[in-house]
Amino acid sequence: GGRTRLAEATESFKAALLAESGDVASWLGRGEAFARMGVPALADLHYAQARDLLAEVEAEERAKGSKAGGPGGPAGPAGTEEHGLAAELSRLQTELDRSGGGGAGV
Repeated sequence: GGRTRLAEATESFKAALLAESGDVASWLGRGEAFARMGVPALADLHYAQARDLLAEVEAEERAKGSKAGGPGGPAGPAGTEEHGLAAELSRLQTELDRSGGGGAGV
């Protein structure tokens, strides 16, 4: 059923993370799967990791921008993708908080 598919999804995301631990989308996807399975503590841990990785990327982008003399560097596809992931993370965390799960505030 649905729970089996969610468990399979967590394993697929796990494999992706073992191959590339900095894959923010996989951290988000695995977190969402855990949230849907009713395991908010694991969801929060995965969302926190995604948030930390996004913060690192944003810091690197700011550093590049300041070296180039700009406020944040040129907005390219990668920057757009990271912004989209940050918005998705925020949406998922809000949804989890509303459902009564999560709330770790990490």
